[in-house]
Amino acid sequence: MFQLCLFFLVVLLGAAEVRTQADKDIVKYSSFDIAANAIHRRNLKNSDPFYWRVTEALEVLLSSDKARLIKVTAKETTCSGGRTVSPTYVYTSACPLLPNARKFNCFVYYDTENQAIPQVSSACLLYTEIMDKMARIVLKE
Repeated sequence: MFQLCLFFLVVLLGAAEVRTQADKDIVKYSSFDIAANAIHRRNLKNSDPFYWRVTEALEVLLSSDKARLIKVTAKETTCSGGRTVSPTYVYTSACPLLPNARKFNCFVYYDTENQAIPQVSSACLLYTEIMDKMARIVLKE
């Protein structure tokens, strides 16, 4: 439920904005790097059947400079989650995307003061689940 509320909050506010290269130079880690590490950690923690690869990372503007919220799109790769691989390995040719890869939409919270991703920091939903829930909301009105 938390993930769905977070997703709709961002959609309704429409505050997503991609950072420019000048903005990235100020920040120690790029949104993509933060997202890739958070998704990799999530894959290991949840024992997902396949590792996910981040295909898009958009930073949502927050009023505080102490935090970053990143909207992430990720897809499954051919690399089995049954073995431990590094985050960078998932982005090599050894781990291509599955032909019919499932798509996931996630949000990652990053604490800029501590330059860390807190333990409870990411929420993900399968893209088809999001579309089903949005369709039900529209149909109720």
